[in-house]
Amino acid sequence: MINVRPDQEGISLLEVMVGMLVFSLGMLLMIPMIATSISGNEIAHNNDMVMQDIQQVVEAYKAKGLPDAGSLFSEETERYTMWWIQPITANLNQLNVEVMWFDNRMEYHYRRVSTFIYEKAGGA
Repeated sequence: MINVRPDQEGISLLEVMVGMLVFSLGMLLMIPMIATSISGNEIAHNNDMVMQDIQQVVEAYKAKGLPDAGSLFSEETERYTMWWIQPITANLNQLNVEVMWFDNRMEYHYRRVSTFIYEKAGGA
């Protein structure tokens, strides 16, 4: 027979089960947070990639490497980019860039950025 001293205490099966229940509920409540985090990372990644596309168009236009209007489709990224110029004054143009794409869930997304480009007199 096992001798149990009064100062020795263990945990009962009921306490173990209650602990497991609390742990399981905590883990279940974390699942929506993880799903939201993954979705947020995807959105942030897409926005970052789109802003890089827009920055490339702006830099190419400033370097005189693009016409005043145009579009392109990247088969690699599956994004459609469009740009056009609106003259404001003799030396100031507004460059508009739009990027359109579908994400992994086939949801349509669209970003448009406008910036002003000042050209010094004499084309320098």
